[in-house]
Amino acid sequence: MEGPTCPFIRKLASSGEWQQRYRVCLDSNVPIVPSFLPGVNDNTVSFLHYLEFYKKLYELPEEEQPPEHIINNPILCDEWLRVYISKMKQKQRQMKVSSGKGRGKVERESITNFD
Repeated sequence: MEGPTCPFIRKLASSGEWQQRYRVCLDSNVPIVPSFLPGVNDNTVSFLHYLEFYKKLYELPEEEQPPEHIINNPILCDEWLRVYISKMKQKQRQMKVSSGKGRGKVERESITNFD
């Protein structure tokens, strides 16, 4: 979805005004892109994608949200997202192991059956 207008689209989509409009449209079940517009182009699709992307960033718990200067810089924001996803995947793996879901075949076979 990168292109010459992408930085502008991302800046617009991350703005408080458009985030508010987006939430109101979602909450009231009103389309953000009126049906009378002649066709949806790549810029419209990109804008809607980034509205949702930034909405999810702002919905993260405050302690997990990136700082505003990172949100406002598409390159830093993309890098932050890569690191965040990596941390979340690592956290999930650790949770699986600690909950016992990561047990191997050897461990299951070594359990004594008293039947």
